[in-house]
Amino acid sequence: MKYLFRVIGLGLLLWGCAGKNPEAERARDAIILLCRSQEAFYVEQGRFTDRLDELKIDWLNLKETTPNYRYQLYLLNSKNTIGIVTIGTNSKADNLVGIVTKLPNNEINTILCGGRTAPPEVVSSANCPPGFTLISVTN
Repeated sequence: MKYLFRVIGLGLLLWGCAGKNPEAERARDAIILLCRSQEAFYVEQGRFTDRLDELKIDWLNLKETTPNYRYQLYLLNSKNTIGIVTIGTNSKADNLVGIVTKLPNNEINTILCGGRTAPPEVVSSANCPPGFTLISVTN
């Protein structure tokens, strides 16, 4: 539960910040918050989820589709990795991929990747998809 409160605090901080492109900032902040929420969910439930409603972040009013972005969550076959894809619905929007993985030592690793190329239909590994650049790594 303590972990969840840290996630909520980070979410409030990120959600209130806006830069030059508020929609792009909001999409980046949303994928970071979704990754952090997956980490908290795994700590509390022992698994990841591909359902937004299970993350209990409805207070953010995050929808799977907005005018500029679409969010998709993919559980990988091992179920020890979740991929979160933010797809820009117009040509000027960057695409983002967040990948959260439970490592063999029980630590959780999160990477964030960005790119202007079309995102993959399904995230298939714990690495940035082809055409995407690593933005950050946390564990």
